[in-house]
Amino acid sequence: MACMSESRKIAVLIADVVKSREIDDREGLQENLKEELERVSKESENLVSTPSIMRGDEIEVAHENALGCFLQFERLEDILFPHRLKGGIGIGTFDTGIRENVSEMDGPAFHLARDALKESKKTGGRSIVYIRSGNTEWDELINTVLSLLSAVKEDWTRREREISLFYLRNQSKTHEEISEYFDVSRPMVSKTLNSAHIKSVKAARNFLFKNLSSIEGVGERM
Repeated sequence: MACMSESRKIAVLIADVVKSREIDDREGLQENLKEELERVSKESENLVSTPSIMRGDEIEVAHENALGCFLQFERLEDILFPHRLKGGIGIGTFDTGIRENVSEMDGPAFHLARDALKESKKTGGRSIVYIRSGNTEWDELINTVLSLLSAVKEDWTRREREISLFYLRNQSKTHEEISEYFDVSRPMVSKTLNSAHIKSVKAARNFLFKNLSSIEGVGERM
């Protein structure tokens, strides 16, 4: 776990599964969430505290930077598909000191994350994460990119989703290698990625990677 003072900013992700009480295998869903957070606790070097599941299916994670929260949301989104996920990322300080479990922490970063989650729940049924840092201009720009990215991904077919996610996770692989992995033709891979607007998705994610990787003085670079 990270060691830091309360005056430093952290990034907090609060995510909630849409209509989770209507899911038939809710127990299985919760087990998937537990396994994922256990993996994160063991593997992530940028966690501030141990992740927590609250109210059955609400996830709370604190990272040293907002990029870690964004990537965590993407992973949860993929694990829980086809169920939808709403999320809020708050960037700010904390006033409780570092605790063993994130559920025992509180402060501005957590309040901002909760506010961002509330905004994300106003967007209908699609999966989306919003961000709040206290810098309105910066937040609006980042959230516009997040909203556009969410809208593009929501329109993916199952095959577009499979191939696009594989491509994004394995960008060193050629279209030929991807075609062999999925046992489809190379032209089919190219057509599928084009239909999925993969160049726009890559550009949006690269923008987010650049602007969420550091949270000290967040928003001042815009």
